[in-house]
Amino acid sequence: MPGVAAVYTAGDLELPAQPPAGNVEAPGGELDQPFDREVLARDRLRFVGEPFAVVIAETFACGQDAAELIGASVDPLNVVTDAERAAEVDAPLLFPDIGTNIAHRLEHDWEQDVLAGADVVVEGRFINQRLAPVPIEADGIAVVPESDGYTVWASTHVPFDVRNDLAELLGVDRRKVRTIAPDVGGGFGAKIPVYPEYLVVARAAQLLARPVRWFETRSESMLGLWHGRAQVHHVRIGARRDGTVVGLRVDIVADMGAYPLGAFLRPGRDPPEEPDPAGCLPLHDLDRNDVRLRRLRHVARSGD
Repeated sequence: MPGVAAVYTAGDLELPAQPPAGNVEAPGGELDQPFDREVLARDRLRFVGEPFAVVIAETFACGQDAAELIGASVDPLNVVTDAERAAEVDAPLLFPDIGTNIAHRLEHDWEQDVLAGADVVVEGRFINQRLAPVPIEADGIAVVPESDGYTVWASTHVPFDVRNDLAELLGVDRRKVRTIAPDVGGGFGAKIPVYPEYLVVARAAQLLARPVRWFETRSESMLGLWHGRAQVHHVRIGARRDGTVVGLRVDIVADMGAYPLGAFLRPGRDPPEEPDPAGCLPLHDLDRNDVRLRRLRHVARSGD
């Protein structure tokens, strides 16, 4: 098609699969390539909107026209869109070789009865709904090959991480990759990752020896940008009739999506005087209130 510079799939770009960020681990605590994500999907699509090919064109309109001519020959797989269902032993598996959808598990003194001595125990199931961050500026990157390296513009809050990852990918010294993060504004957590699209654009620029840029549409952003929250809290709180809180027992199931990233719930801070008001309970002993928070399970899930 006139105006199309190249069409690439995963095999053309020879990009290594990317490991998950944060404390994501396979069963048994092994961190040896669990839940790796292909930069462009190869043999399995795990969420709606997952890219499996890329068109490099002279104009956005030309690229759209070419992309509409590309289709994937796929067979439907069983999906699971509920995190609690994904944690069950008979749930469809996103990564059959791993054998589980649970990406991380943390238990703290779960065997202790922290409600002992309570006169009253109240329990409930609370849903912290899934949300899309929706930054004012959607994601994007431009990579320009120079005579002595590359200049990169990225809508990111972590320009040094972008620089480091792209330098490693392109096989050049970090000093050869100049990364510029313009005025980005609030990203609400979504501008922290180094997205797979960054690597695709950088490799395409290297192969074509010409500038390549990518900016997602708002619809693409809603599908592919990091989502947040999506937690179910099973809570039991015990107290004495004089108003003293005896203990708090919480089992949290956190939906990490198709590819677990940053599987954590803000551990390691000093205990506050009161539970955090921001919607997440901190994962540590609240010794000053004699409250215990116990279990956390992060679950991978397909079929966004």
